[in-house]
Amino acid sequence: MTLVDLNQNALRTASARIRRFAPRTAVHNALEPVGELPGAPFDSVGVNYLLHCMPGDLETKTGRLLTSIRPAMSPQAVLFGSTILATAAKLSRPARTLLAFYNRKGVFHNVDDQAEALDRALGAAFANHRVELVGGVATFVASDPSPREPS
Repeated sequence: MTLVDLNQNALRTASARIRRFAPRTAVHNALEPVGELPGAPFDSVGVNYLLHCMPGDLETKTGRLLTSIRPAMSPQAVLFGSTILATAAKLSRPARTLLAFYNRKGVFHNVDDQAEALDRALGAAFANHRVELVGGVATFVASDPSPREPS
């Protein structure tokens, strides 16, 4: 298992939590080419609660992320993950306030993120994919990467 994050503190904490699995760690920016990662190529890649933190529209940032991580994925790789969609569900007032605050601070970039955009981006990069909404969160799984690079 390899944990990848831009934040060394997050890696340290997560690694300590799952130390029984002897995880490897790598500090990496998801917006840049992945390069060499310990344990690559991977048959399973999880990108949980990442996309809503990346700048840009959801279809473009999903494409950028897939372009970045594609070299670390095996041909039979399965991608799975989740992202917060600010408009996906009827949110409580506190949830709307918190999302607005995070977007103003630049922590989140999900004001206009739509499940349809995620579906299009995954469909362009994988032969099989599924997007499901659970409240304000889109969960997804994709397999059989297309031979062409995602857009």
